[in-house]
Amino acid sequence: MKRALHAVALVACGKSAPEPAPSPPPKPITSDAARAWPSAPAPTLPPELAALPWPPSLENVRAFEPGVPAAGGTAYGVTIPTSFPRVFVKSELDLLALEAAWGKLARDHAQYAVWWNPAAHLRARHDVPHPTPSLGRGLELAPYVSTIDRIANIDEMILDVNAGTIYVPPGEWDPAPVAVTVTDAKPGRRVRFTVRVDGPPVDEAAVLAKLREIYGVPTEASDTWTFGRVTARRVALLPAVEITYLPP
Repeated sequence: MKRALHAVALVACGKSAPEPAPSPPPKPITSDAARAWPSAPAPTLPPELAALPWPPSLENVRAFEPGVPAAGGTAYGVTIPTSFPRVFVKSELDLLALEAAWGKLARDHAQYAVWWNPAAHLRARHDVPHPTPSLGRGLELAPYVSTIDRIANIDEMILDVNAGTIYVPPGEWDPAPVAVTVTDAKPGRRVRFTVRVDGPPVDEAAVLAKLREIYGVPTEASDTWTFGRVTARRVALLPAVEITYLPP
């Protein structure tokens, strides 16, 4: 009653009652799927895509290229280029949510936030543009192969491979599939590919250490290390290491 009389008194004096404080803005609604994914401690597929074979084939990914509901948003199959089928998730997930589940992010050469799941051979990069510009930016989930494992198993890359160029999944720091060139010119078969290096888990020192472990102490000259049948050359501008392998 006193409050009402006070308001009347203010009006009588030519003053209006103070405006009530504005209501706080509503909190954004987060779906149950978005709250449950991502799962710790490393990148995984959204639960809606749990049945997707990994690494996925081109046909696997093409099946949901138009988009399917996932993680409170939409997951799209990406087939550009066809040598690199992968998943693109458009959702409200941000860096804070991803770091809380997957740990501190790293930054690749393009400055995208990146995480790895070595056991699942899955790499996640945040805020990556979809090849179709109208779909904007989102979370890229792609297959990858450890660069160190690749170097340790060079022979497996070229089993039953004719001369030419093949594409294999990227390593930790490679932005796209790795092109492996196989030639049969004299003096014999030759395999060449380039791997990107950066900080941990794969820098130049780690690549050279693995080659030294397998092939012994190299001879070194002008940013080139020769380990018998394997030659490693520094490509400083990328930075990267070019590997040339002469199969036995």
